[in-house]
Parts: sequence; C-alpha cells; structure tokens
Amino acid sequence: MAKQYNEKEAVAARRVFLAGMSQGAMMSLYVQLTKLDYDLGGVMLHSGSLVAPLQQIVNGEFNHPEQKLSAPGKNMKFLFYHGAADKHFLASTVIPSYTKLLKQVGANKNAV
Repeated sequence: MAKQYNEKEAVAARRVFLAGMSQGAMMSLYVQLTKLDYDLGGVMLHSGSLVAPLQQIVNGEFNHPEQKLSAPGKNMKFLFYHGAADKHFLASTVIPSYTKLLKQVGANKNAV
C-alpha cells in the first residue's frame, strides 16, 4: 500500500530536483520514474540515454507502460540538454527518446 503524504511532505518533495550527467542523468530519470512513489520537483538531464527498462517502454514492449512506473511524473518538470559533440549518445536519437518516453507515460506536455 502506498504511503499517504501530508501537504508538508508533498511541498518538501517538490523542492527536490534530481540531476545528473551521462550515467547520472540516466539514473536520475530512472529513479524518479520507477523507484519513487511520489513526484519530486523535477529531473535535469545532461547527456546520457535511457536505461534498458525505460527504453523498453519507448520501444512499445509493454501494453500499459504507466503500470511499470511508480511515479509517472505528471506534475514534474523535465530539462534535457545534450552536447552536439557527444559521440557516445547522439543527441539526434537521445532527445526524441526522452520526449517519446514522457509522452507515453503521460507526463504533462507543459512540464516537458
């Protein structure tokens, strides 16, 4: 059973942001969407890509992708930025994957 959060706890959680670069970015998004049962203030991602479970959602491997998530992030803010010279994770494939993932899980398009 999910814990019920009071308003004070909810306000405090909305003041916390996860951020990371490369693998840290990958883990920040993964942790928010799959490990926490409440939305934080947002996630800031610099470079990186999607970890395998999130890529499976983008690839359409689940009928109901929102059921694979603990906190869909509908009320969160997401910031993606990516270096054009990154040879490991190409911005031309990573940014569309992030965008598609958030659309598939029902994130508020104004928060993306």
